[in-house]
Amino acid sequence: MAATSGKVALVNGTSALSAVGCPSGATILDFVGYGTTANCREGSTTADNAAAPSNTTADLRKLSGCPDTNNNNADFTTGAATPRNTATTLSPCSCGTSYASMFALDRESWKASLATLLFIDRPALLKSRPSQ
Repeated sequence: MAATSGKVALVNGTSALSAVGCPSGATILDFVGYGTTANCREGSTTADNAAAPSNTTADLRKLSGCPDTNNNNADFTTGAATPRNTATTLSPCSCGTSYASMFALDRESWKASLATLLFIDRPALLKSRPSQ
């Protein structure tokens, strides 16, 4: 990999990507363009590229690797390289303010949430129901 600019794709699959053009498709999980001259990236212009690393710095994903705004310049920063391996403490990402946070609810919380939704929506359903 070149230190001044380049591109890296995280792919779900074993097929090689073409070296020509910008790769796309459902198998690409993440795509990073770094340096001022990388011709592909998440984002629309070279201003969206992550900064170029150097012989003493690395590109690091901000906030312990959790955000992915699909803009490499916003998602990455340069800093000292911090190699990790399987002995490194995990830093799991949590859901923010989205519906995905509901997946963290335990069984009783799901039941309470569902009961609340049914109670709130029930009067509207009864009004829209045709009389017999």
